[in-house]
Amino acid sequence: MNKLHKIAIVSGKGGVGKTTTTINLGLALYKIGANVILLDGNITTPNLGLYVGVLKTPTTLNNALKGETHISQAIYSHKSGLKIIPSDLAVDSIENINFRQIKKTILDLDRHANILLVDTAATLGSETQNILNAVDEAILVVNTDKGALADALRTVAVCKKLKVPIIGVIVNKVKKRLNKKRIEDFLGIPIIGAIKHDEKFVKTTEKGKIYLETYLNTNVNRYFEVAKKFLGPSYGKKLEKQNKQSLFRYMLKQIGLAK
Repeated sequence: MNKLHKIAIVSGKGGVGKTTTTINLGLALYKIGANVILLDGNITTPNLGLYVGVLKTPTTLNNALKGETHISQAIYSHKSGLKIIPSDLAVDSIENINFRQIKKTILDLDRHANILLVDTAATLGSETQNILNAVDEAILVVNTDKGALADALRTVAVCKKLKVPIIGVIVNKVKKRLNKKRIEDFLGIPIIGAIKHDEKFVKTTEKGKIYLETYLNTNVNRYFEVAKKFLGPSYGKKLEKQNKQSLFRYMLKQIGLAK
């Protein structure tokens, strides 16, 4: 049986790119060899499936939490190669759910993956805290907005209270030179990735596509750099080969010789 490493992607507020981070980091991990599952732990306002063009699946996390199905039956194989466990978009699907069962429920994913990335709710309410009680570590997603940083500091405090280590911070929507030291000193957490602002994130989401498999640029490289930190330097050569193949395919797409 695999040892499932469970990581929550947290923020403290909405709009900072938490779901986008979960998807693109998850795909980077998958592409360099990780057996990864993405889980939408935002039962109240789920977006993970929606962001990758999956509006409806036969079973969801909601069904598993209600005891209607085993969690493994809710794993959806996405065309990108990712394995995703979505939450139900229907408003009435949150009825009769005991979210405190999430810890016990995801333990049954041990034989199906090595890494579980959990997209959490935008607030620090019971949904997020139950997720934090169920995972091994967390990644904090922020942007440089003062409000986002203040909310992130509260998230750090909640994680400390629940004794959940924060691996590091990913700063999204960076528009100018990033003062890493200022943010690291403020949060007390190291920055492990910085993603530049790019309107293409919105465009790919609207089309149900994934940024990382659509473009080849600095941001894509940075997702891979964060992924490599999880899997270690032994994946370096495989990543370099992957990038060369991706560049060739990207060039073919630009001249209309590949889809």
